[in-house]
Amino acid sequence: MKAALCHIGVRSGIMAEQPNAGVEQRTTRFSVRPPTRFVSGTDFTLWIQRVELYMKEAAIPEEKRGQELVSLLAEDDAFRIVSQMGLLCADTVEYAAVKTCLQRQFSPEGVELEWQRRLHTAQQKKTESLTEFAGRLCMLADKAFPSWKAKERLEMARNQFIVHPAETYAGEARHLG
Repeated sequence: MKAALCHIGVRSGIMAEQPNAGVEQRTTRFSVRPPTRFVSGTDFTLWIQRVELYMKEAAIPEEKRGQELVSLLAEDDAFRIVSQMGLLCADTVEYAAVKTCLQRQFSPEGVELEWQRRLHTAQQKKTESLTEFAGRLCMLADKAFPSWKAKERLEMARNQFIVHPAETYAGEARHLG
């Protein structure tokens, strides 16, 4: 019996020639690979499209899709958010509820809101120099306001630096920018 491995997108399978009553018969059997686990920072829209394709091609029953979706979350922010929303407490996990929860948090708009929250609550770490703190604020401003002009994002980072410097460095804040 000869076998050849086939790999197309999210599909992988084995094509095998099997003798049947003296006649060679070719059969194709596909097994669908699940998408990679979702971690914060992943493009949610693209990821959920892969998940839905996987669930359709793997013929996962509707009543099991919520549990399957949760199983594809890495144990980071995404899993924590779903858990905190109480979506894992029921006997059956509703796919639509979990998907909606994740979309609100990780869609491009939700991601920008999270970066804005992080920017506005940023504090200088004890081991972080002023330059490192200023750089982190600039990175957060870039992610929080990607549609703003660079000068506006820098001004936002500067304002946050002035508002949140470590107590002992408050006088040095005017040197940023």
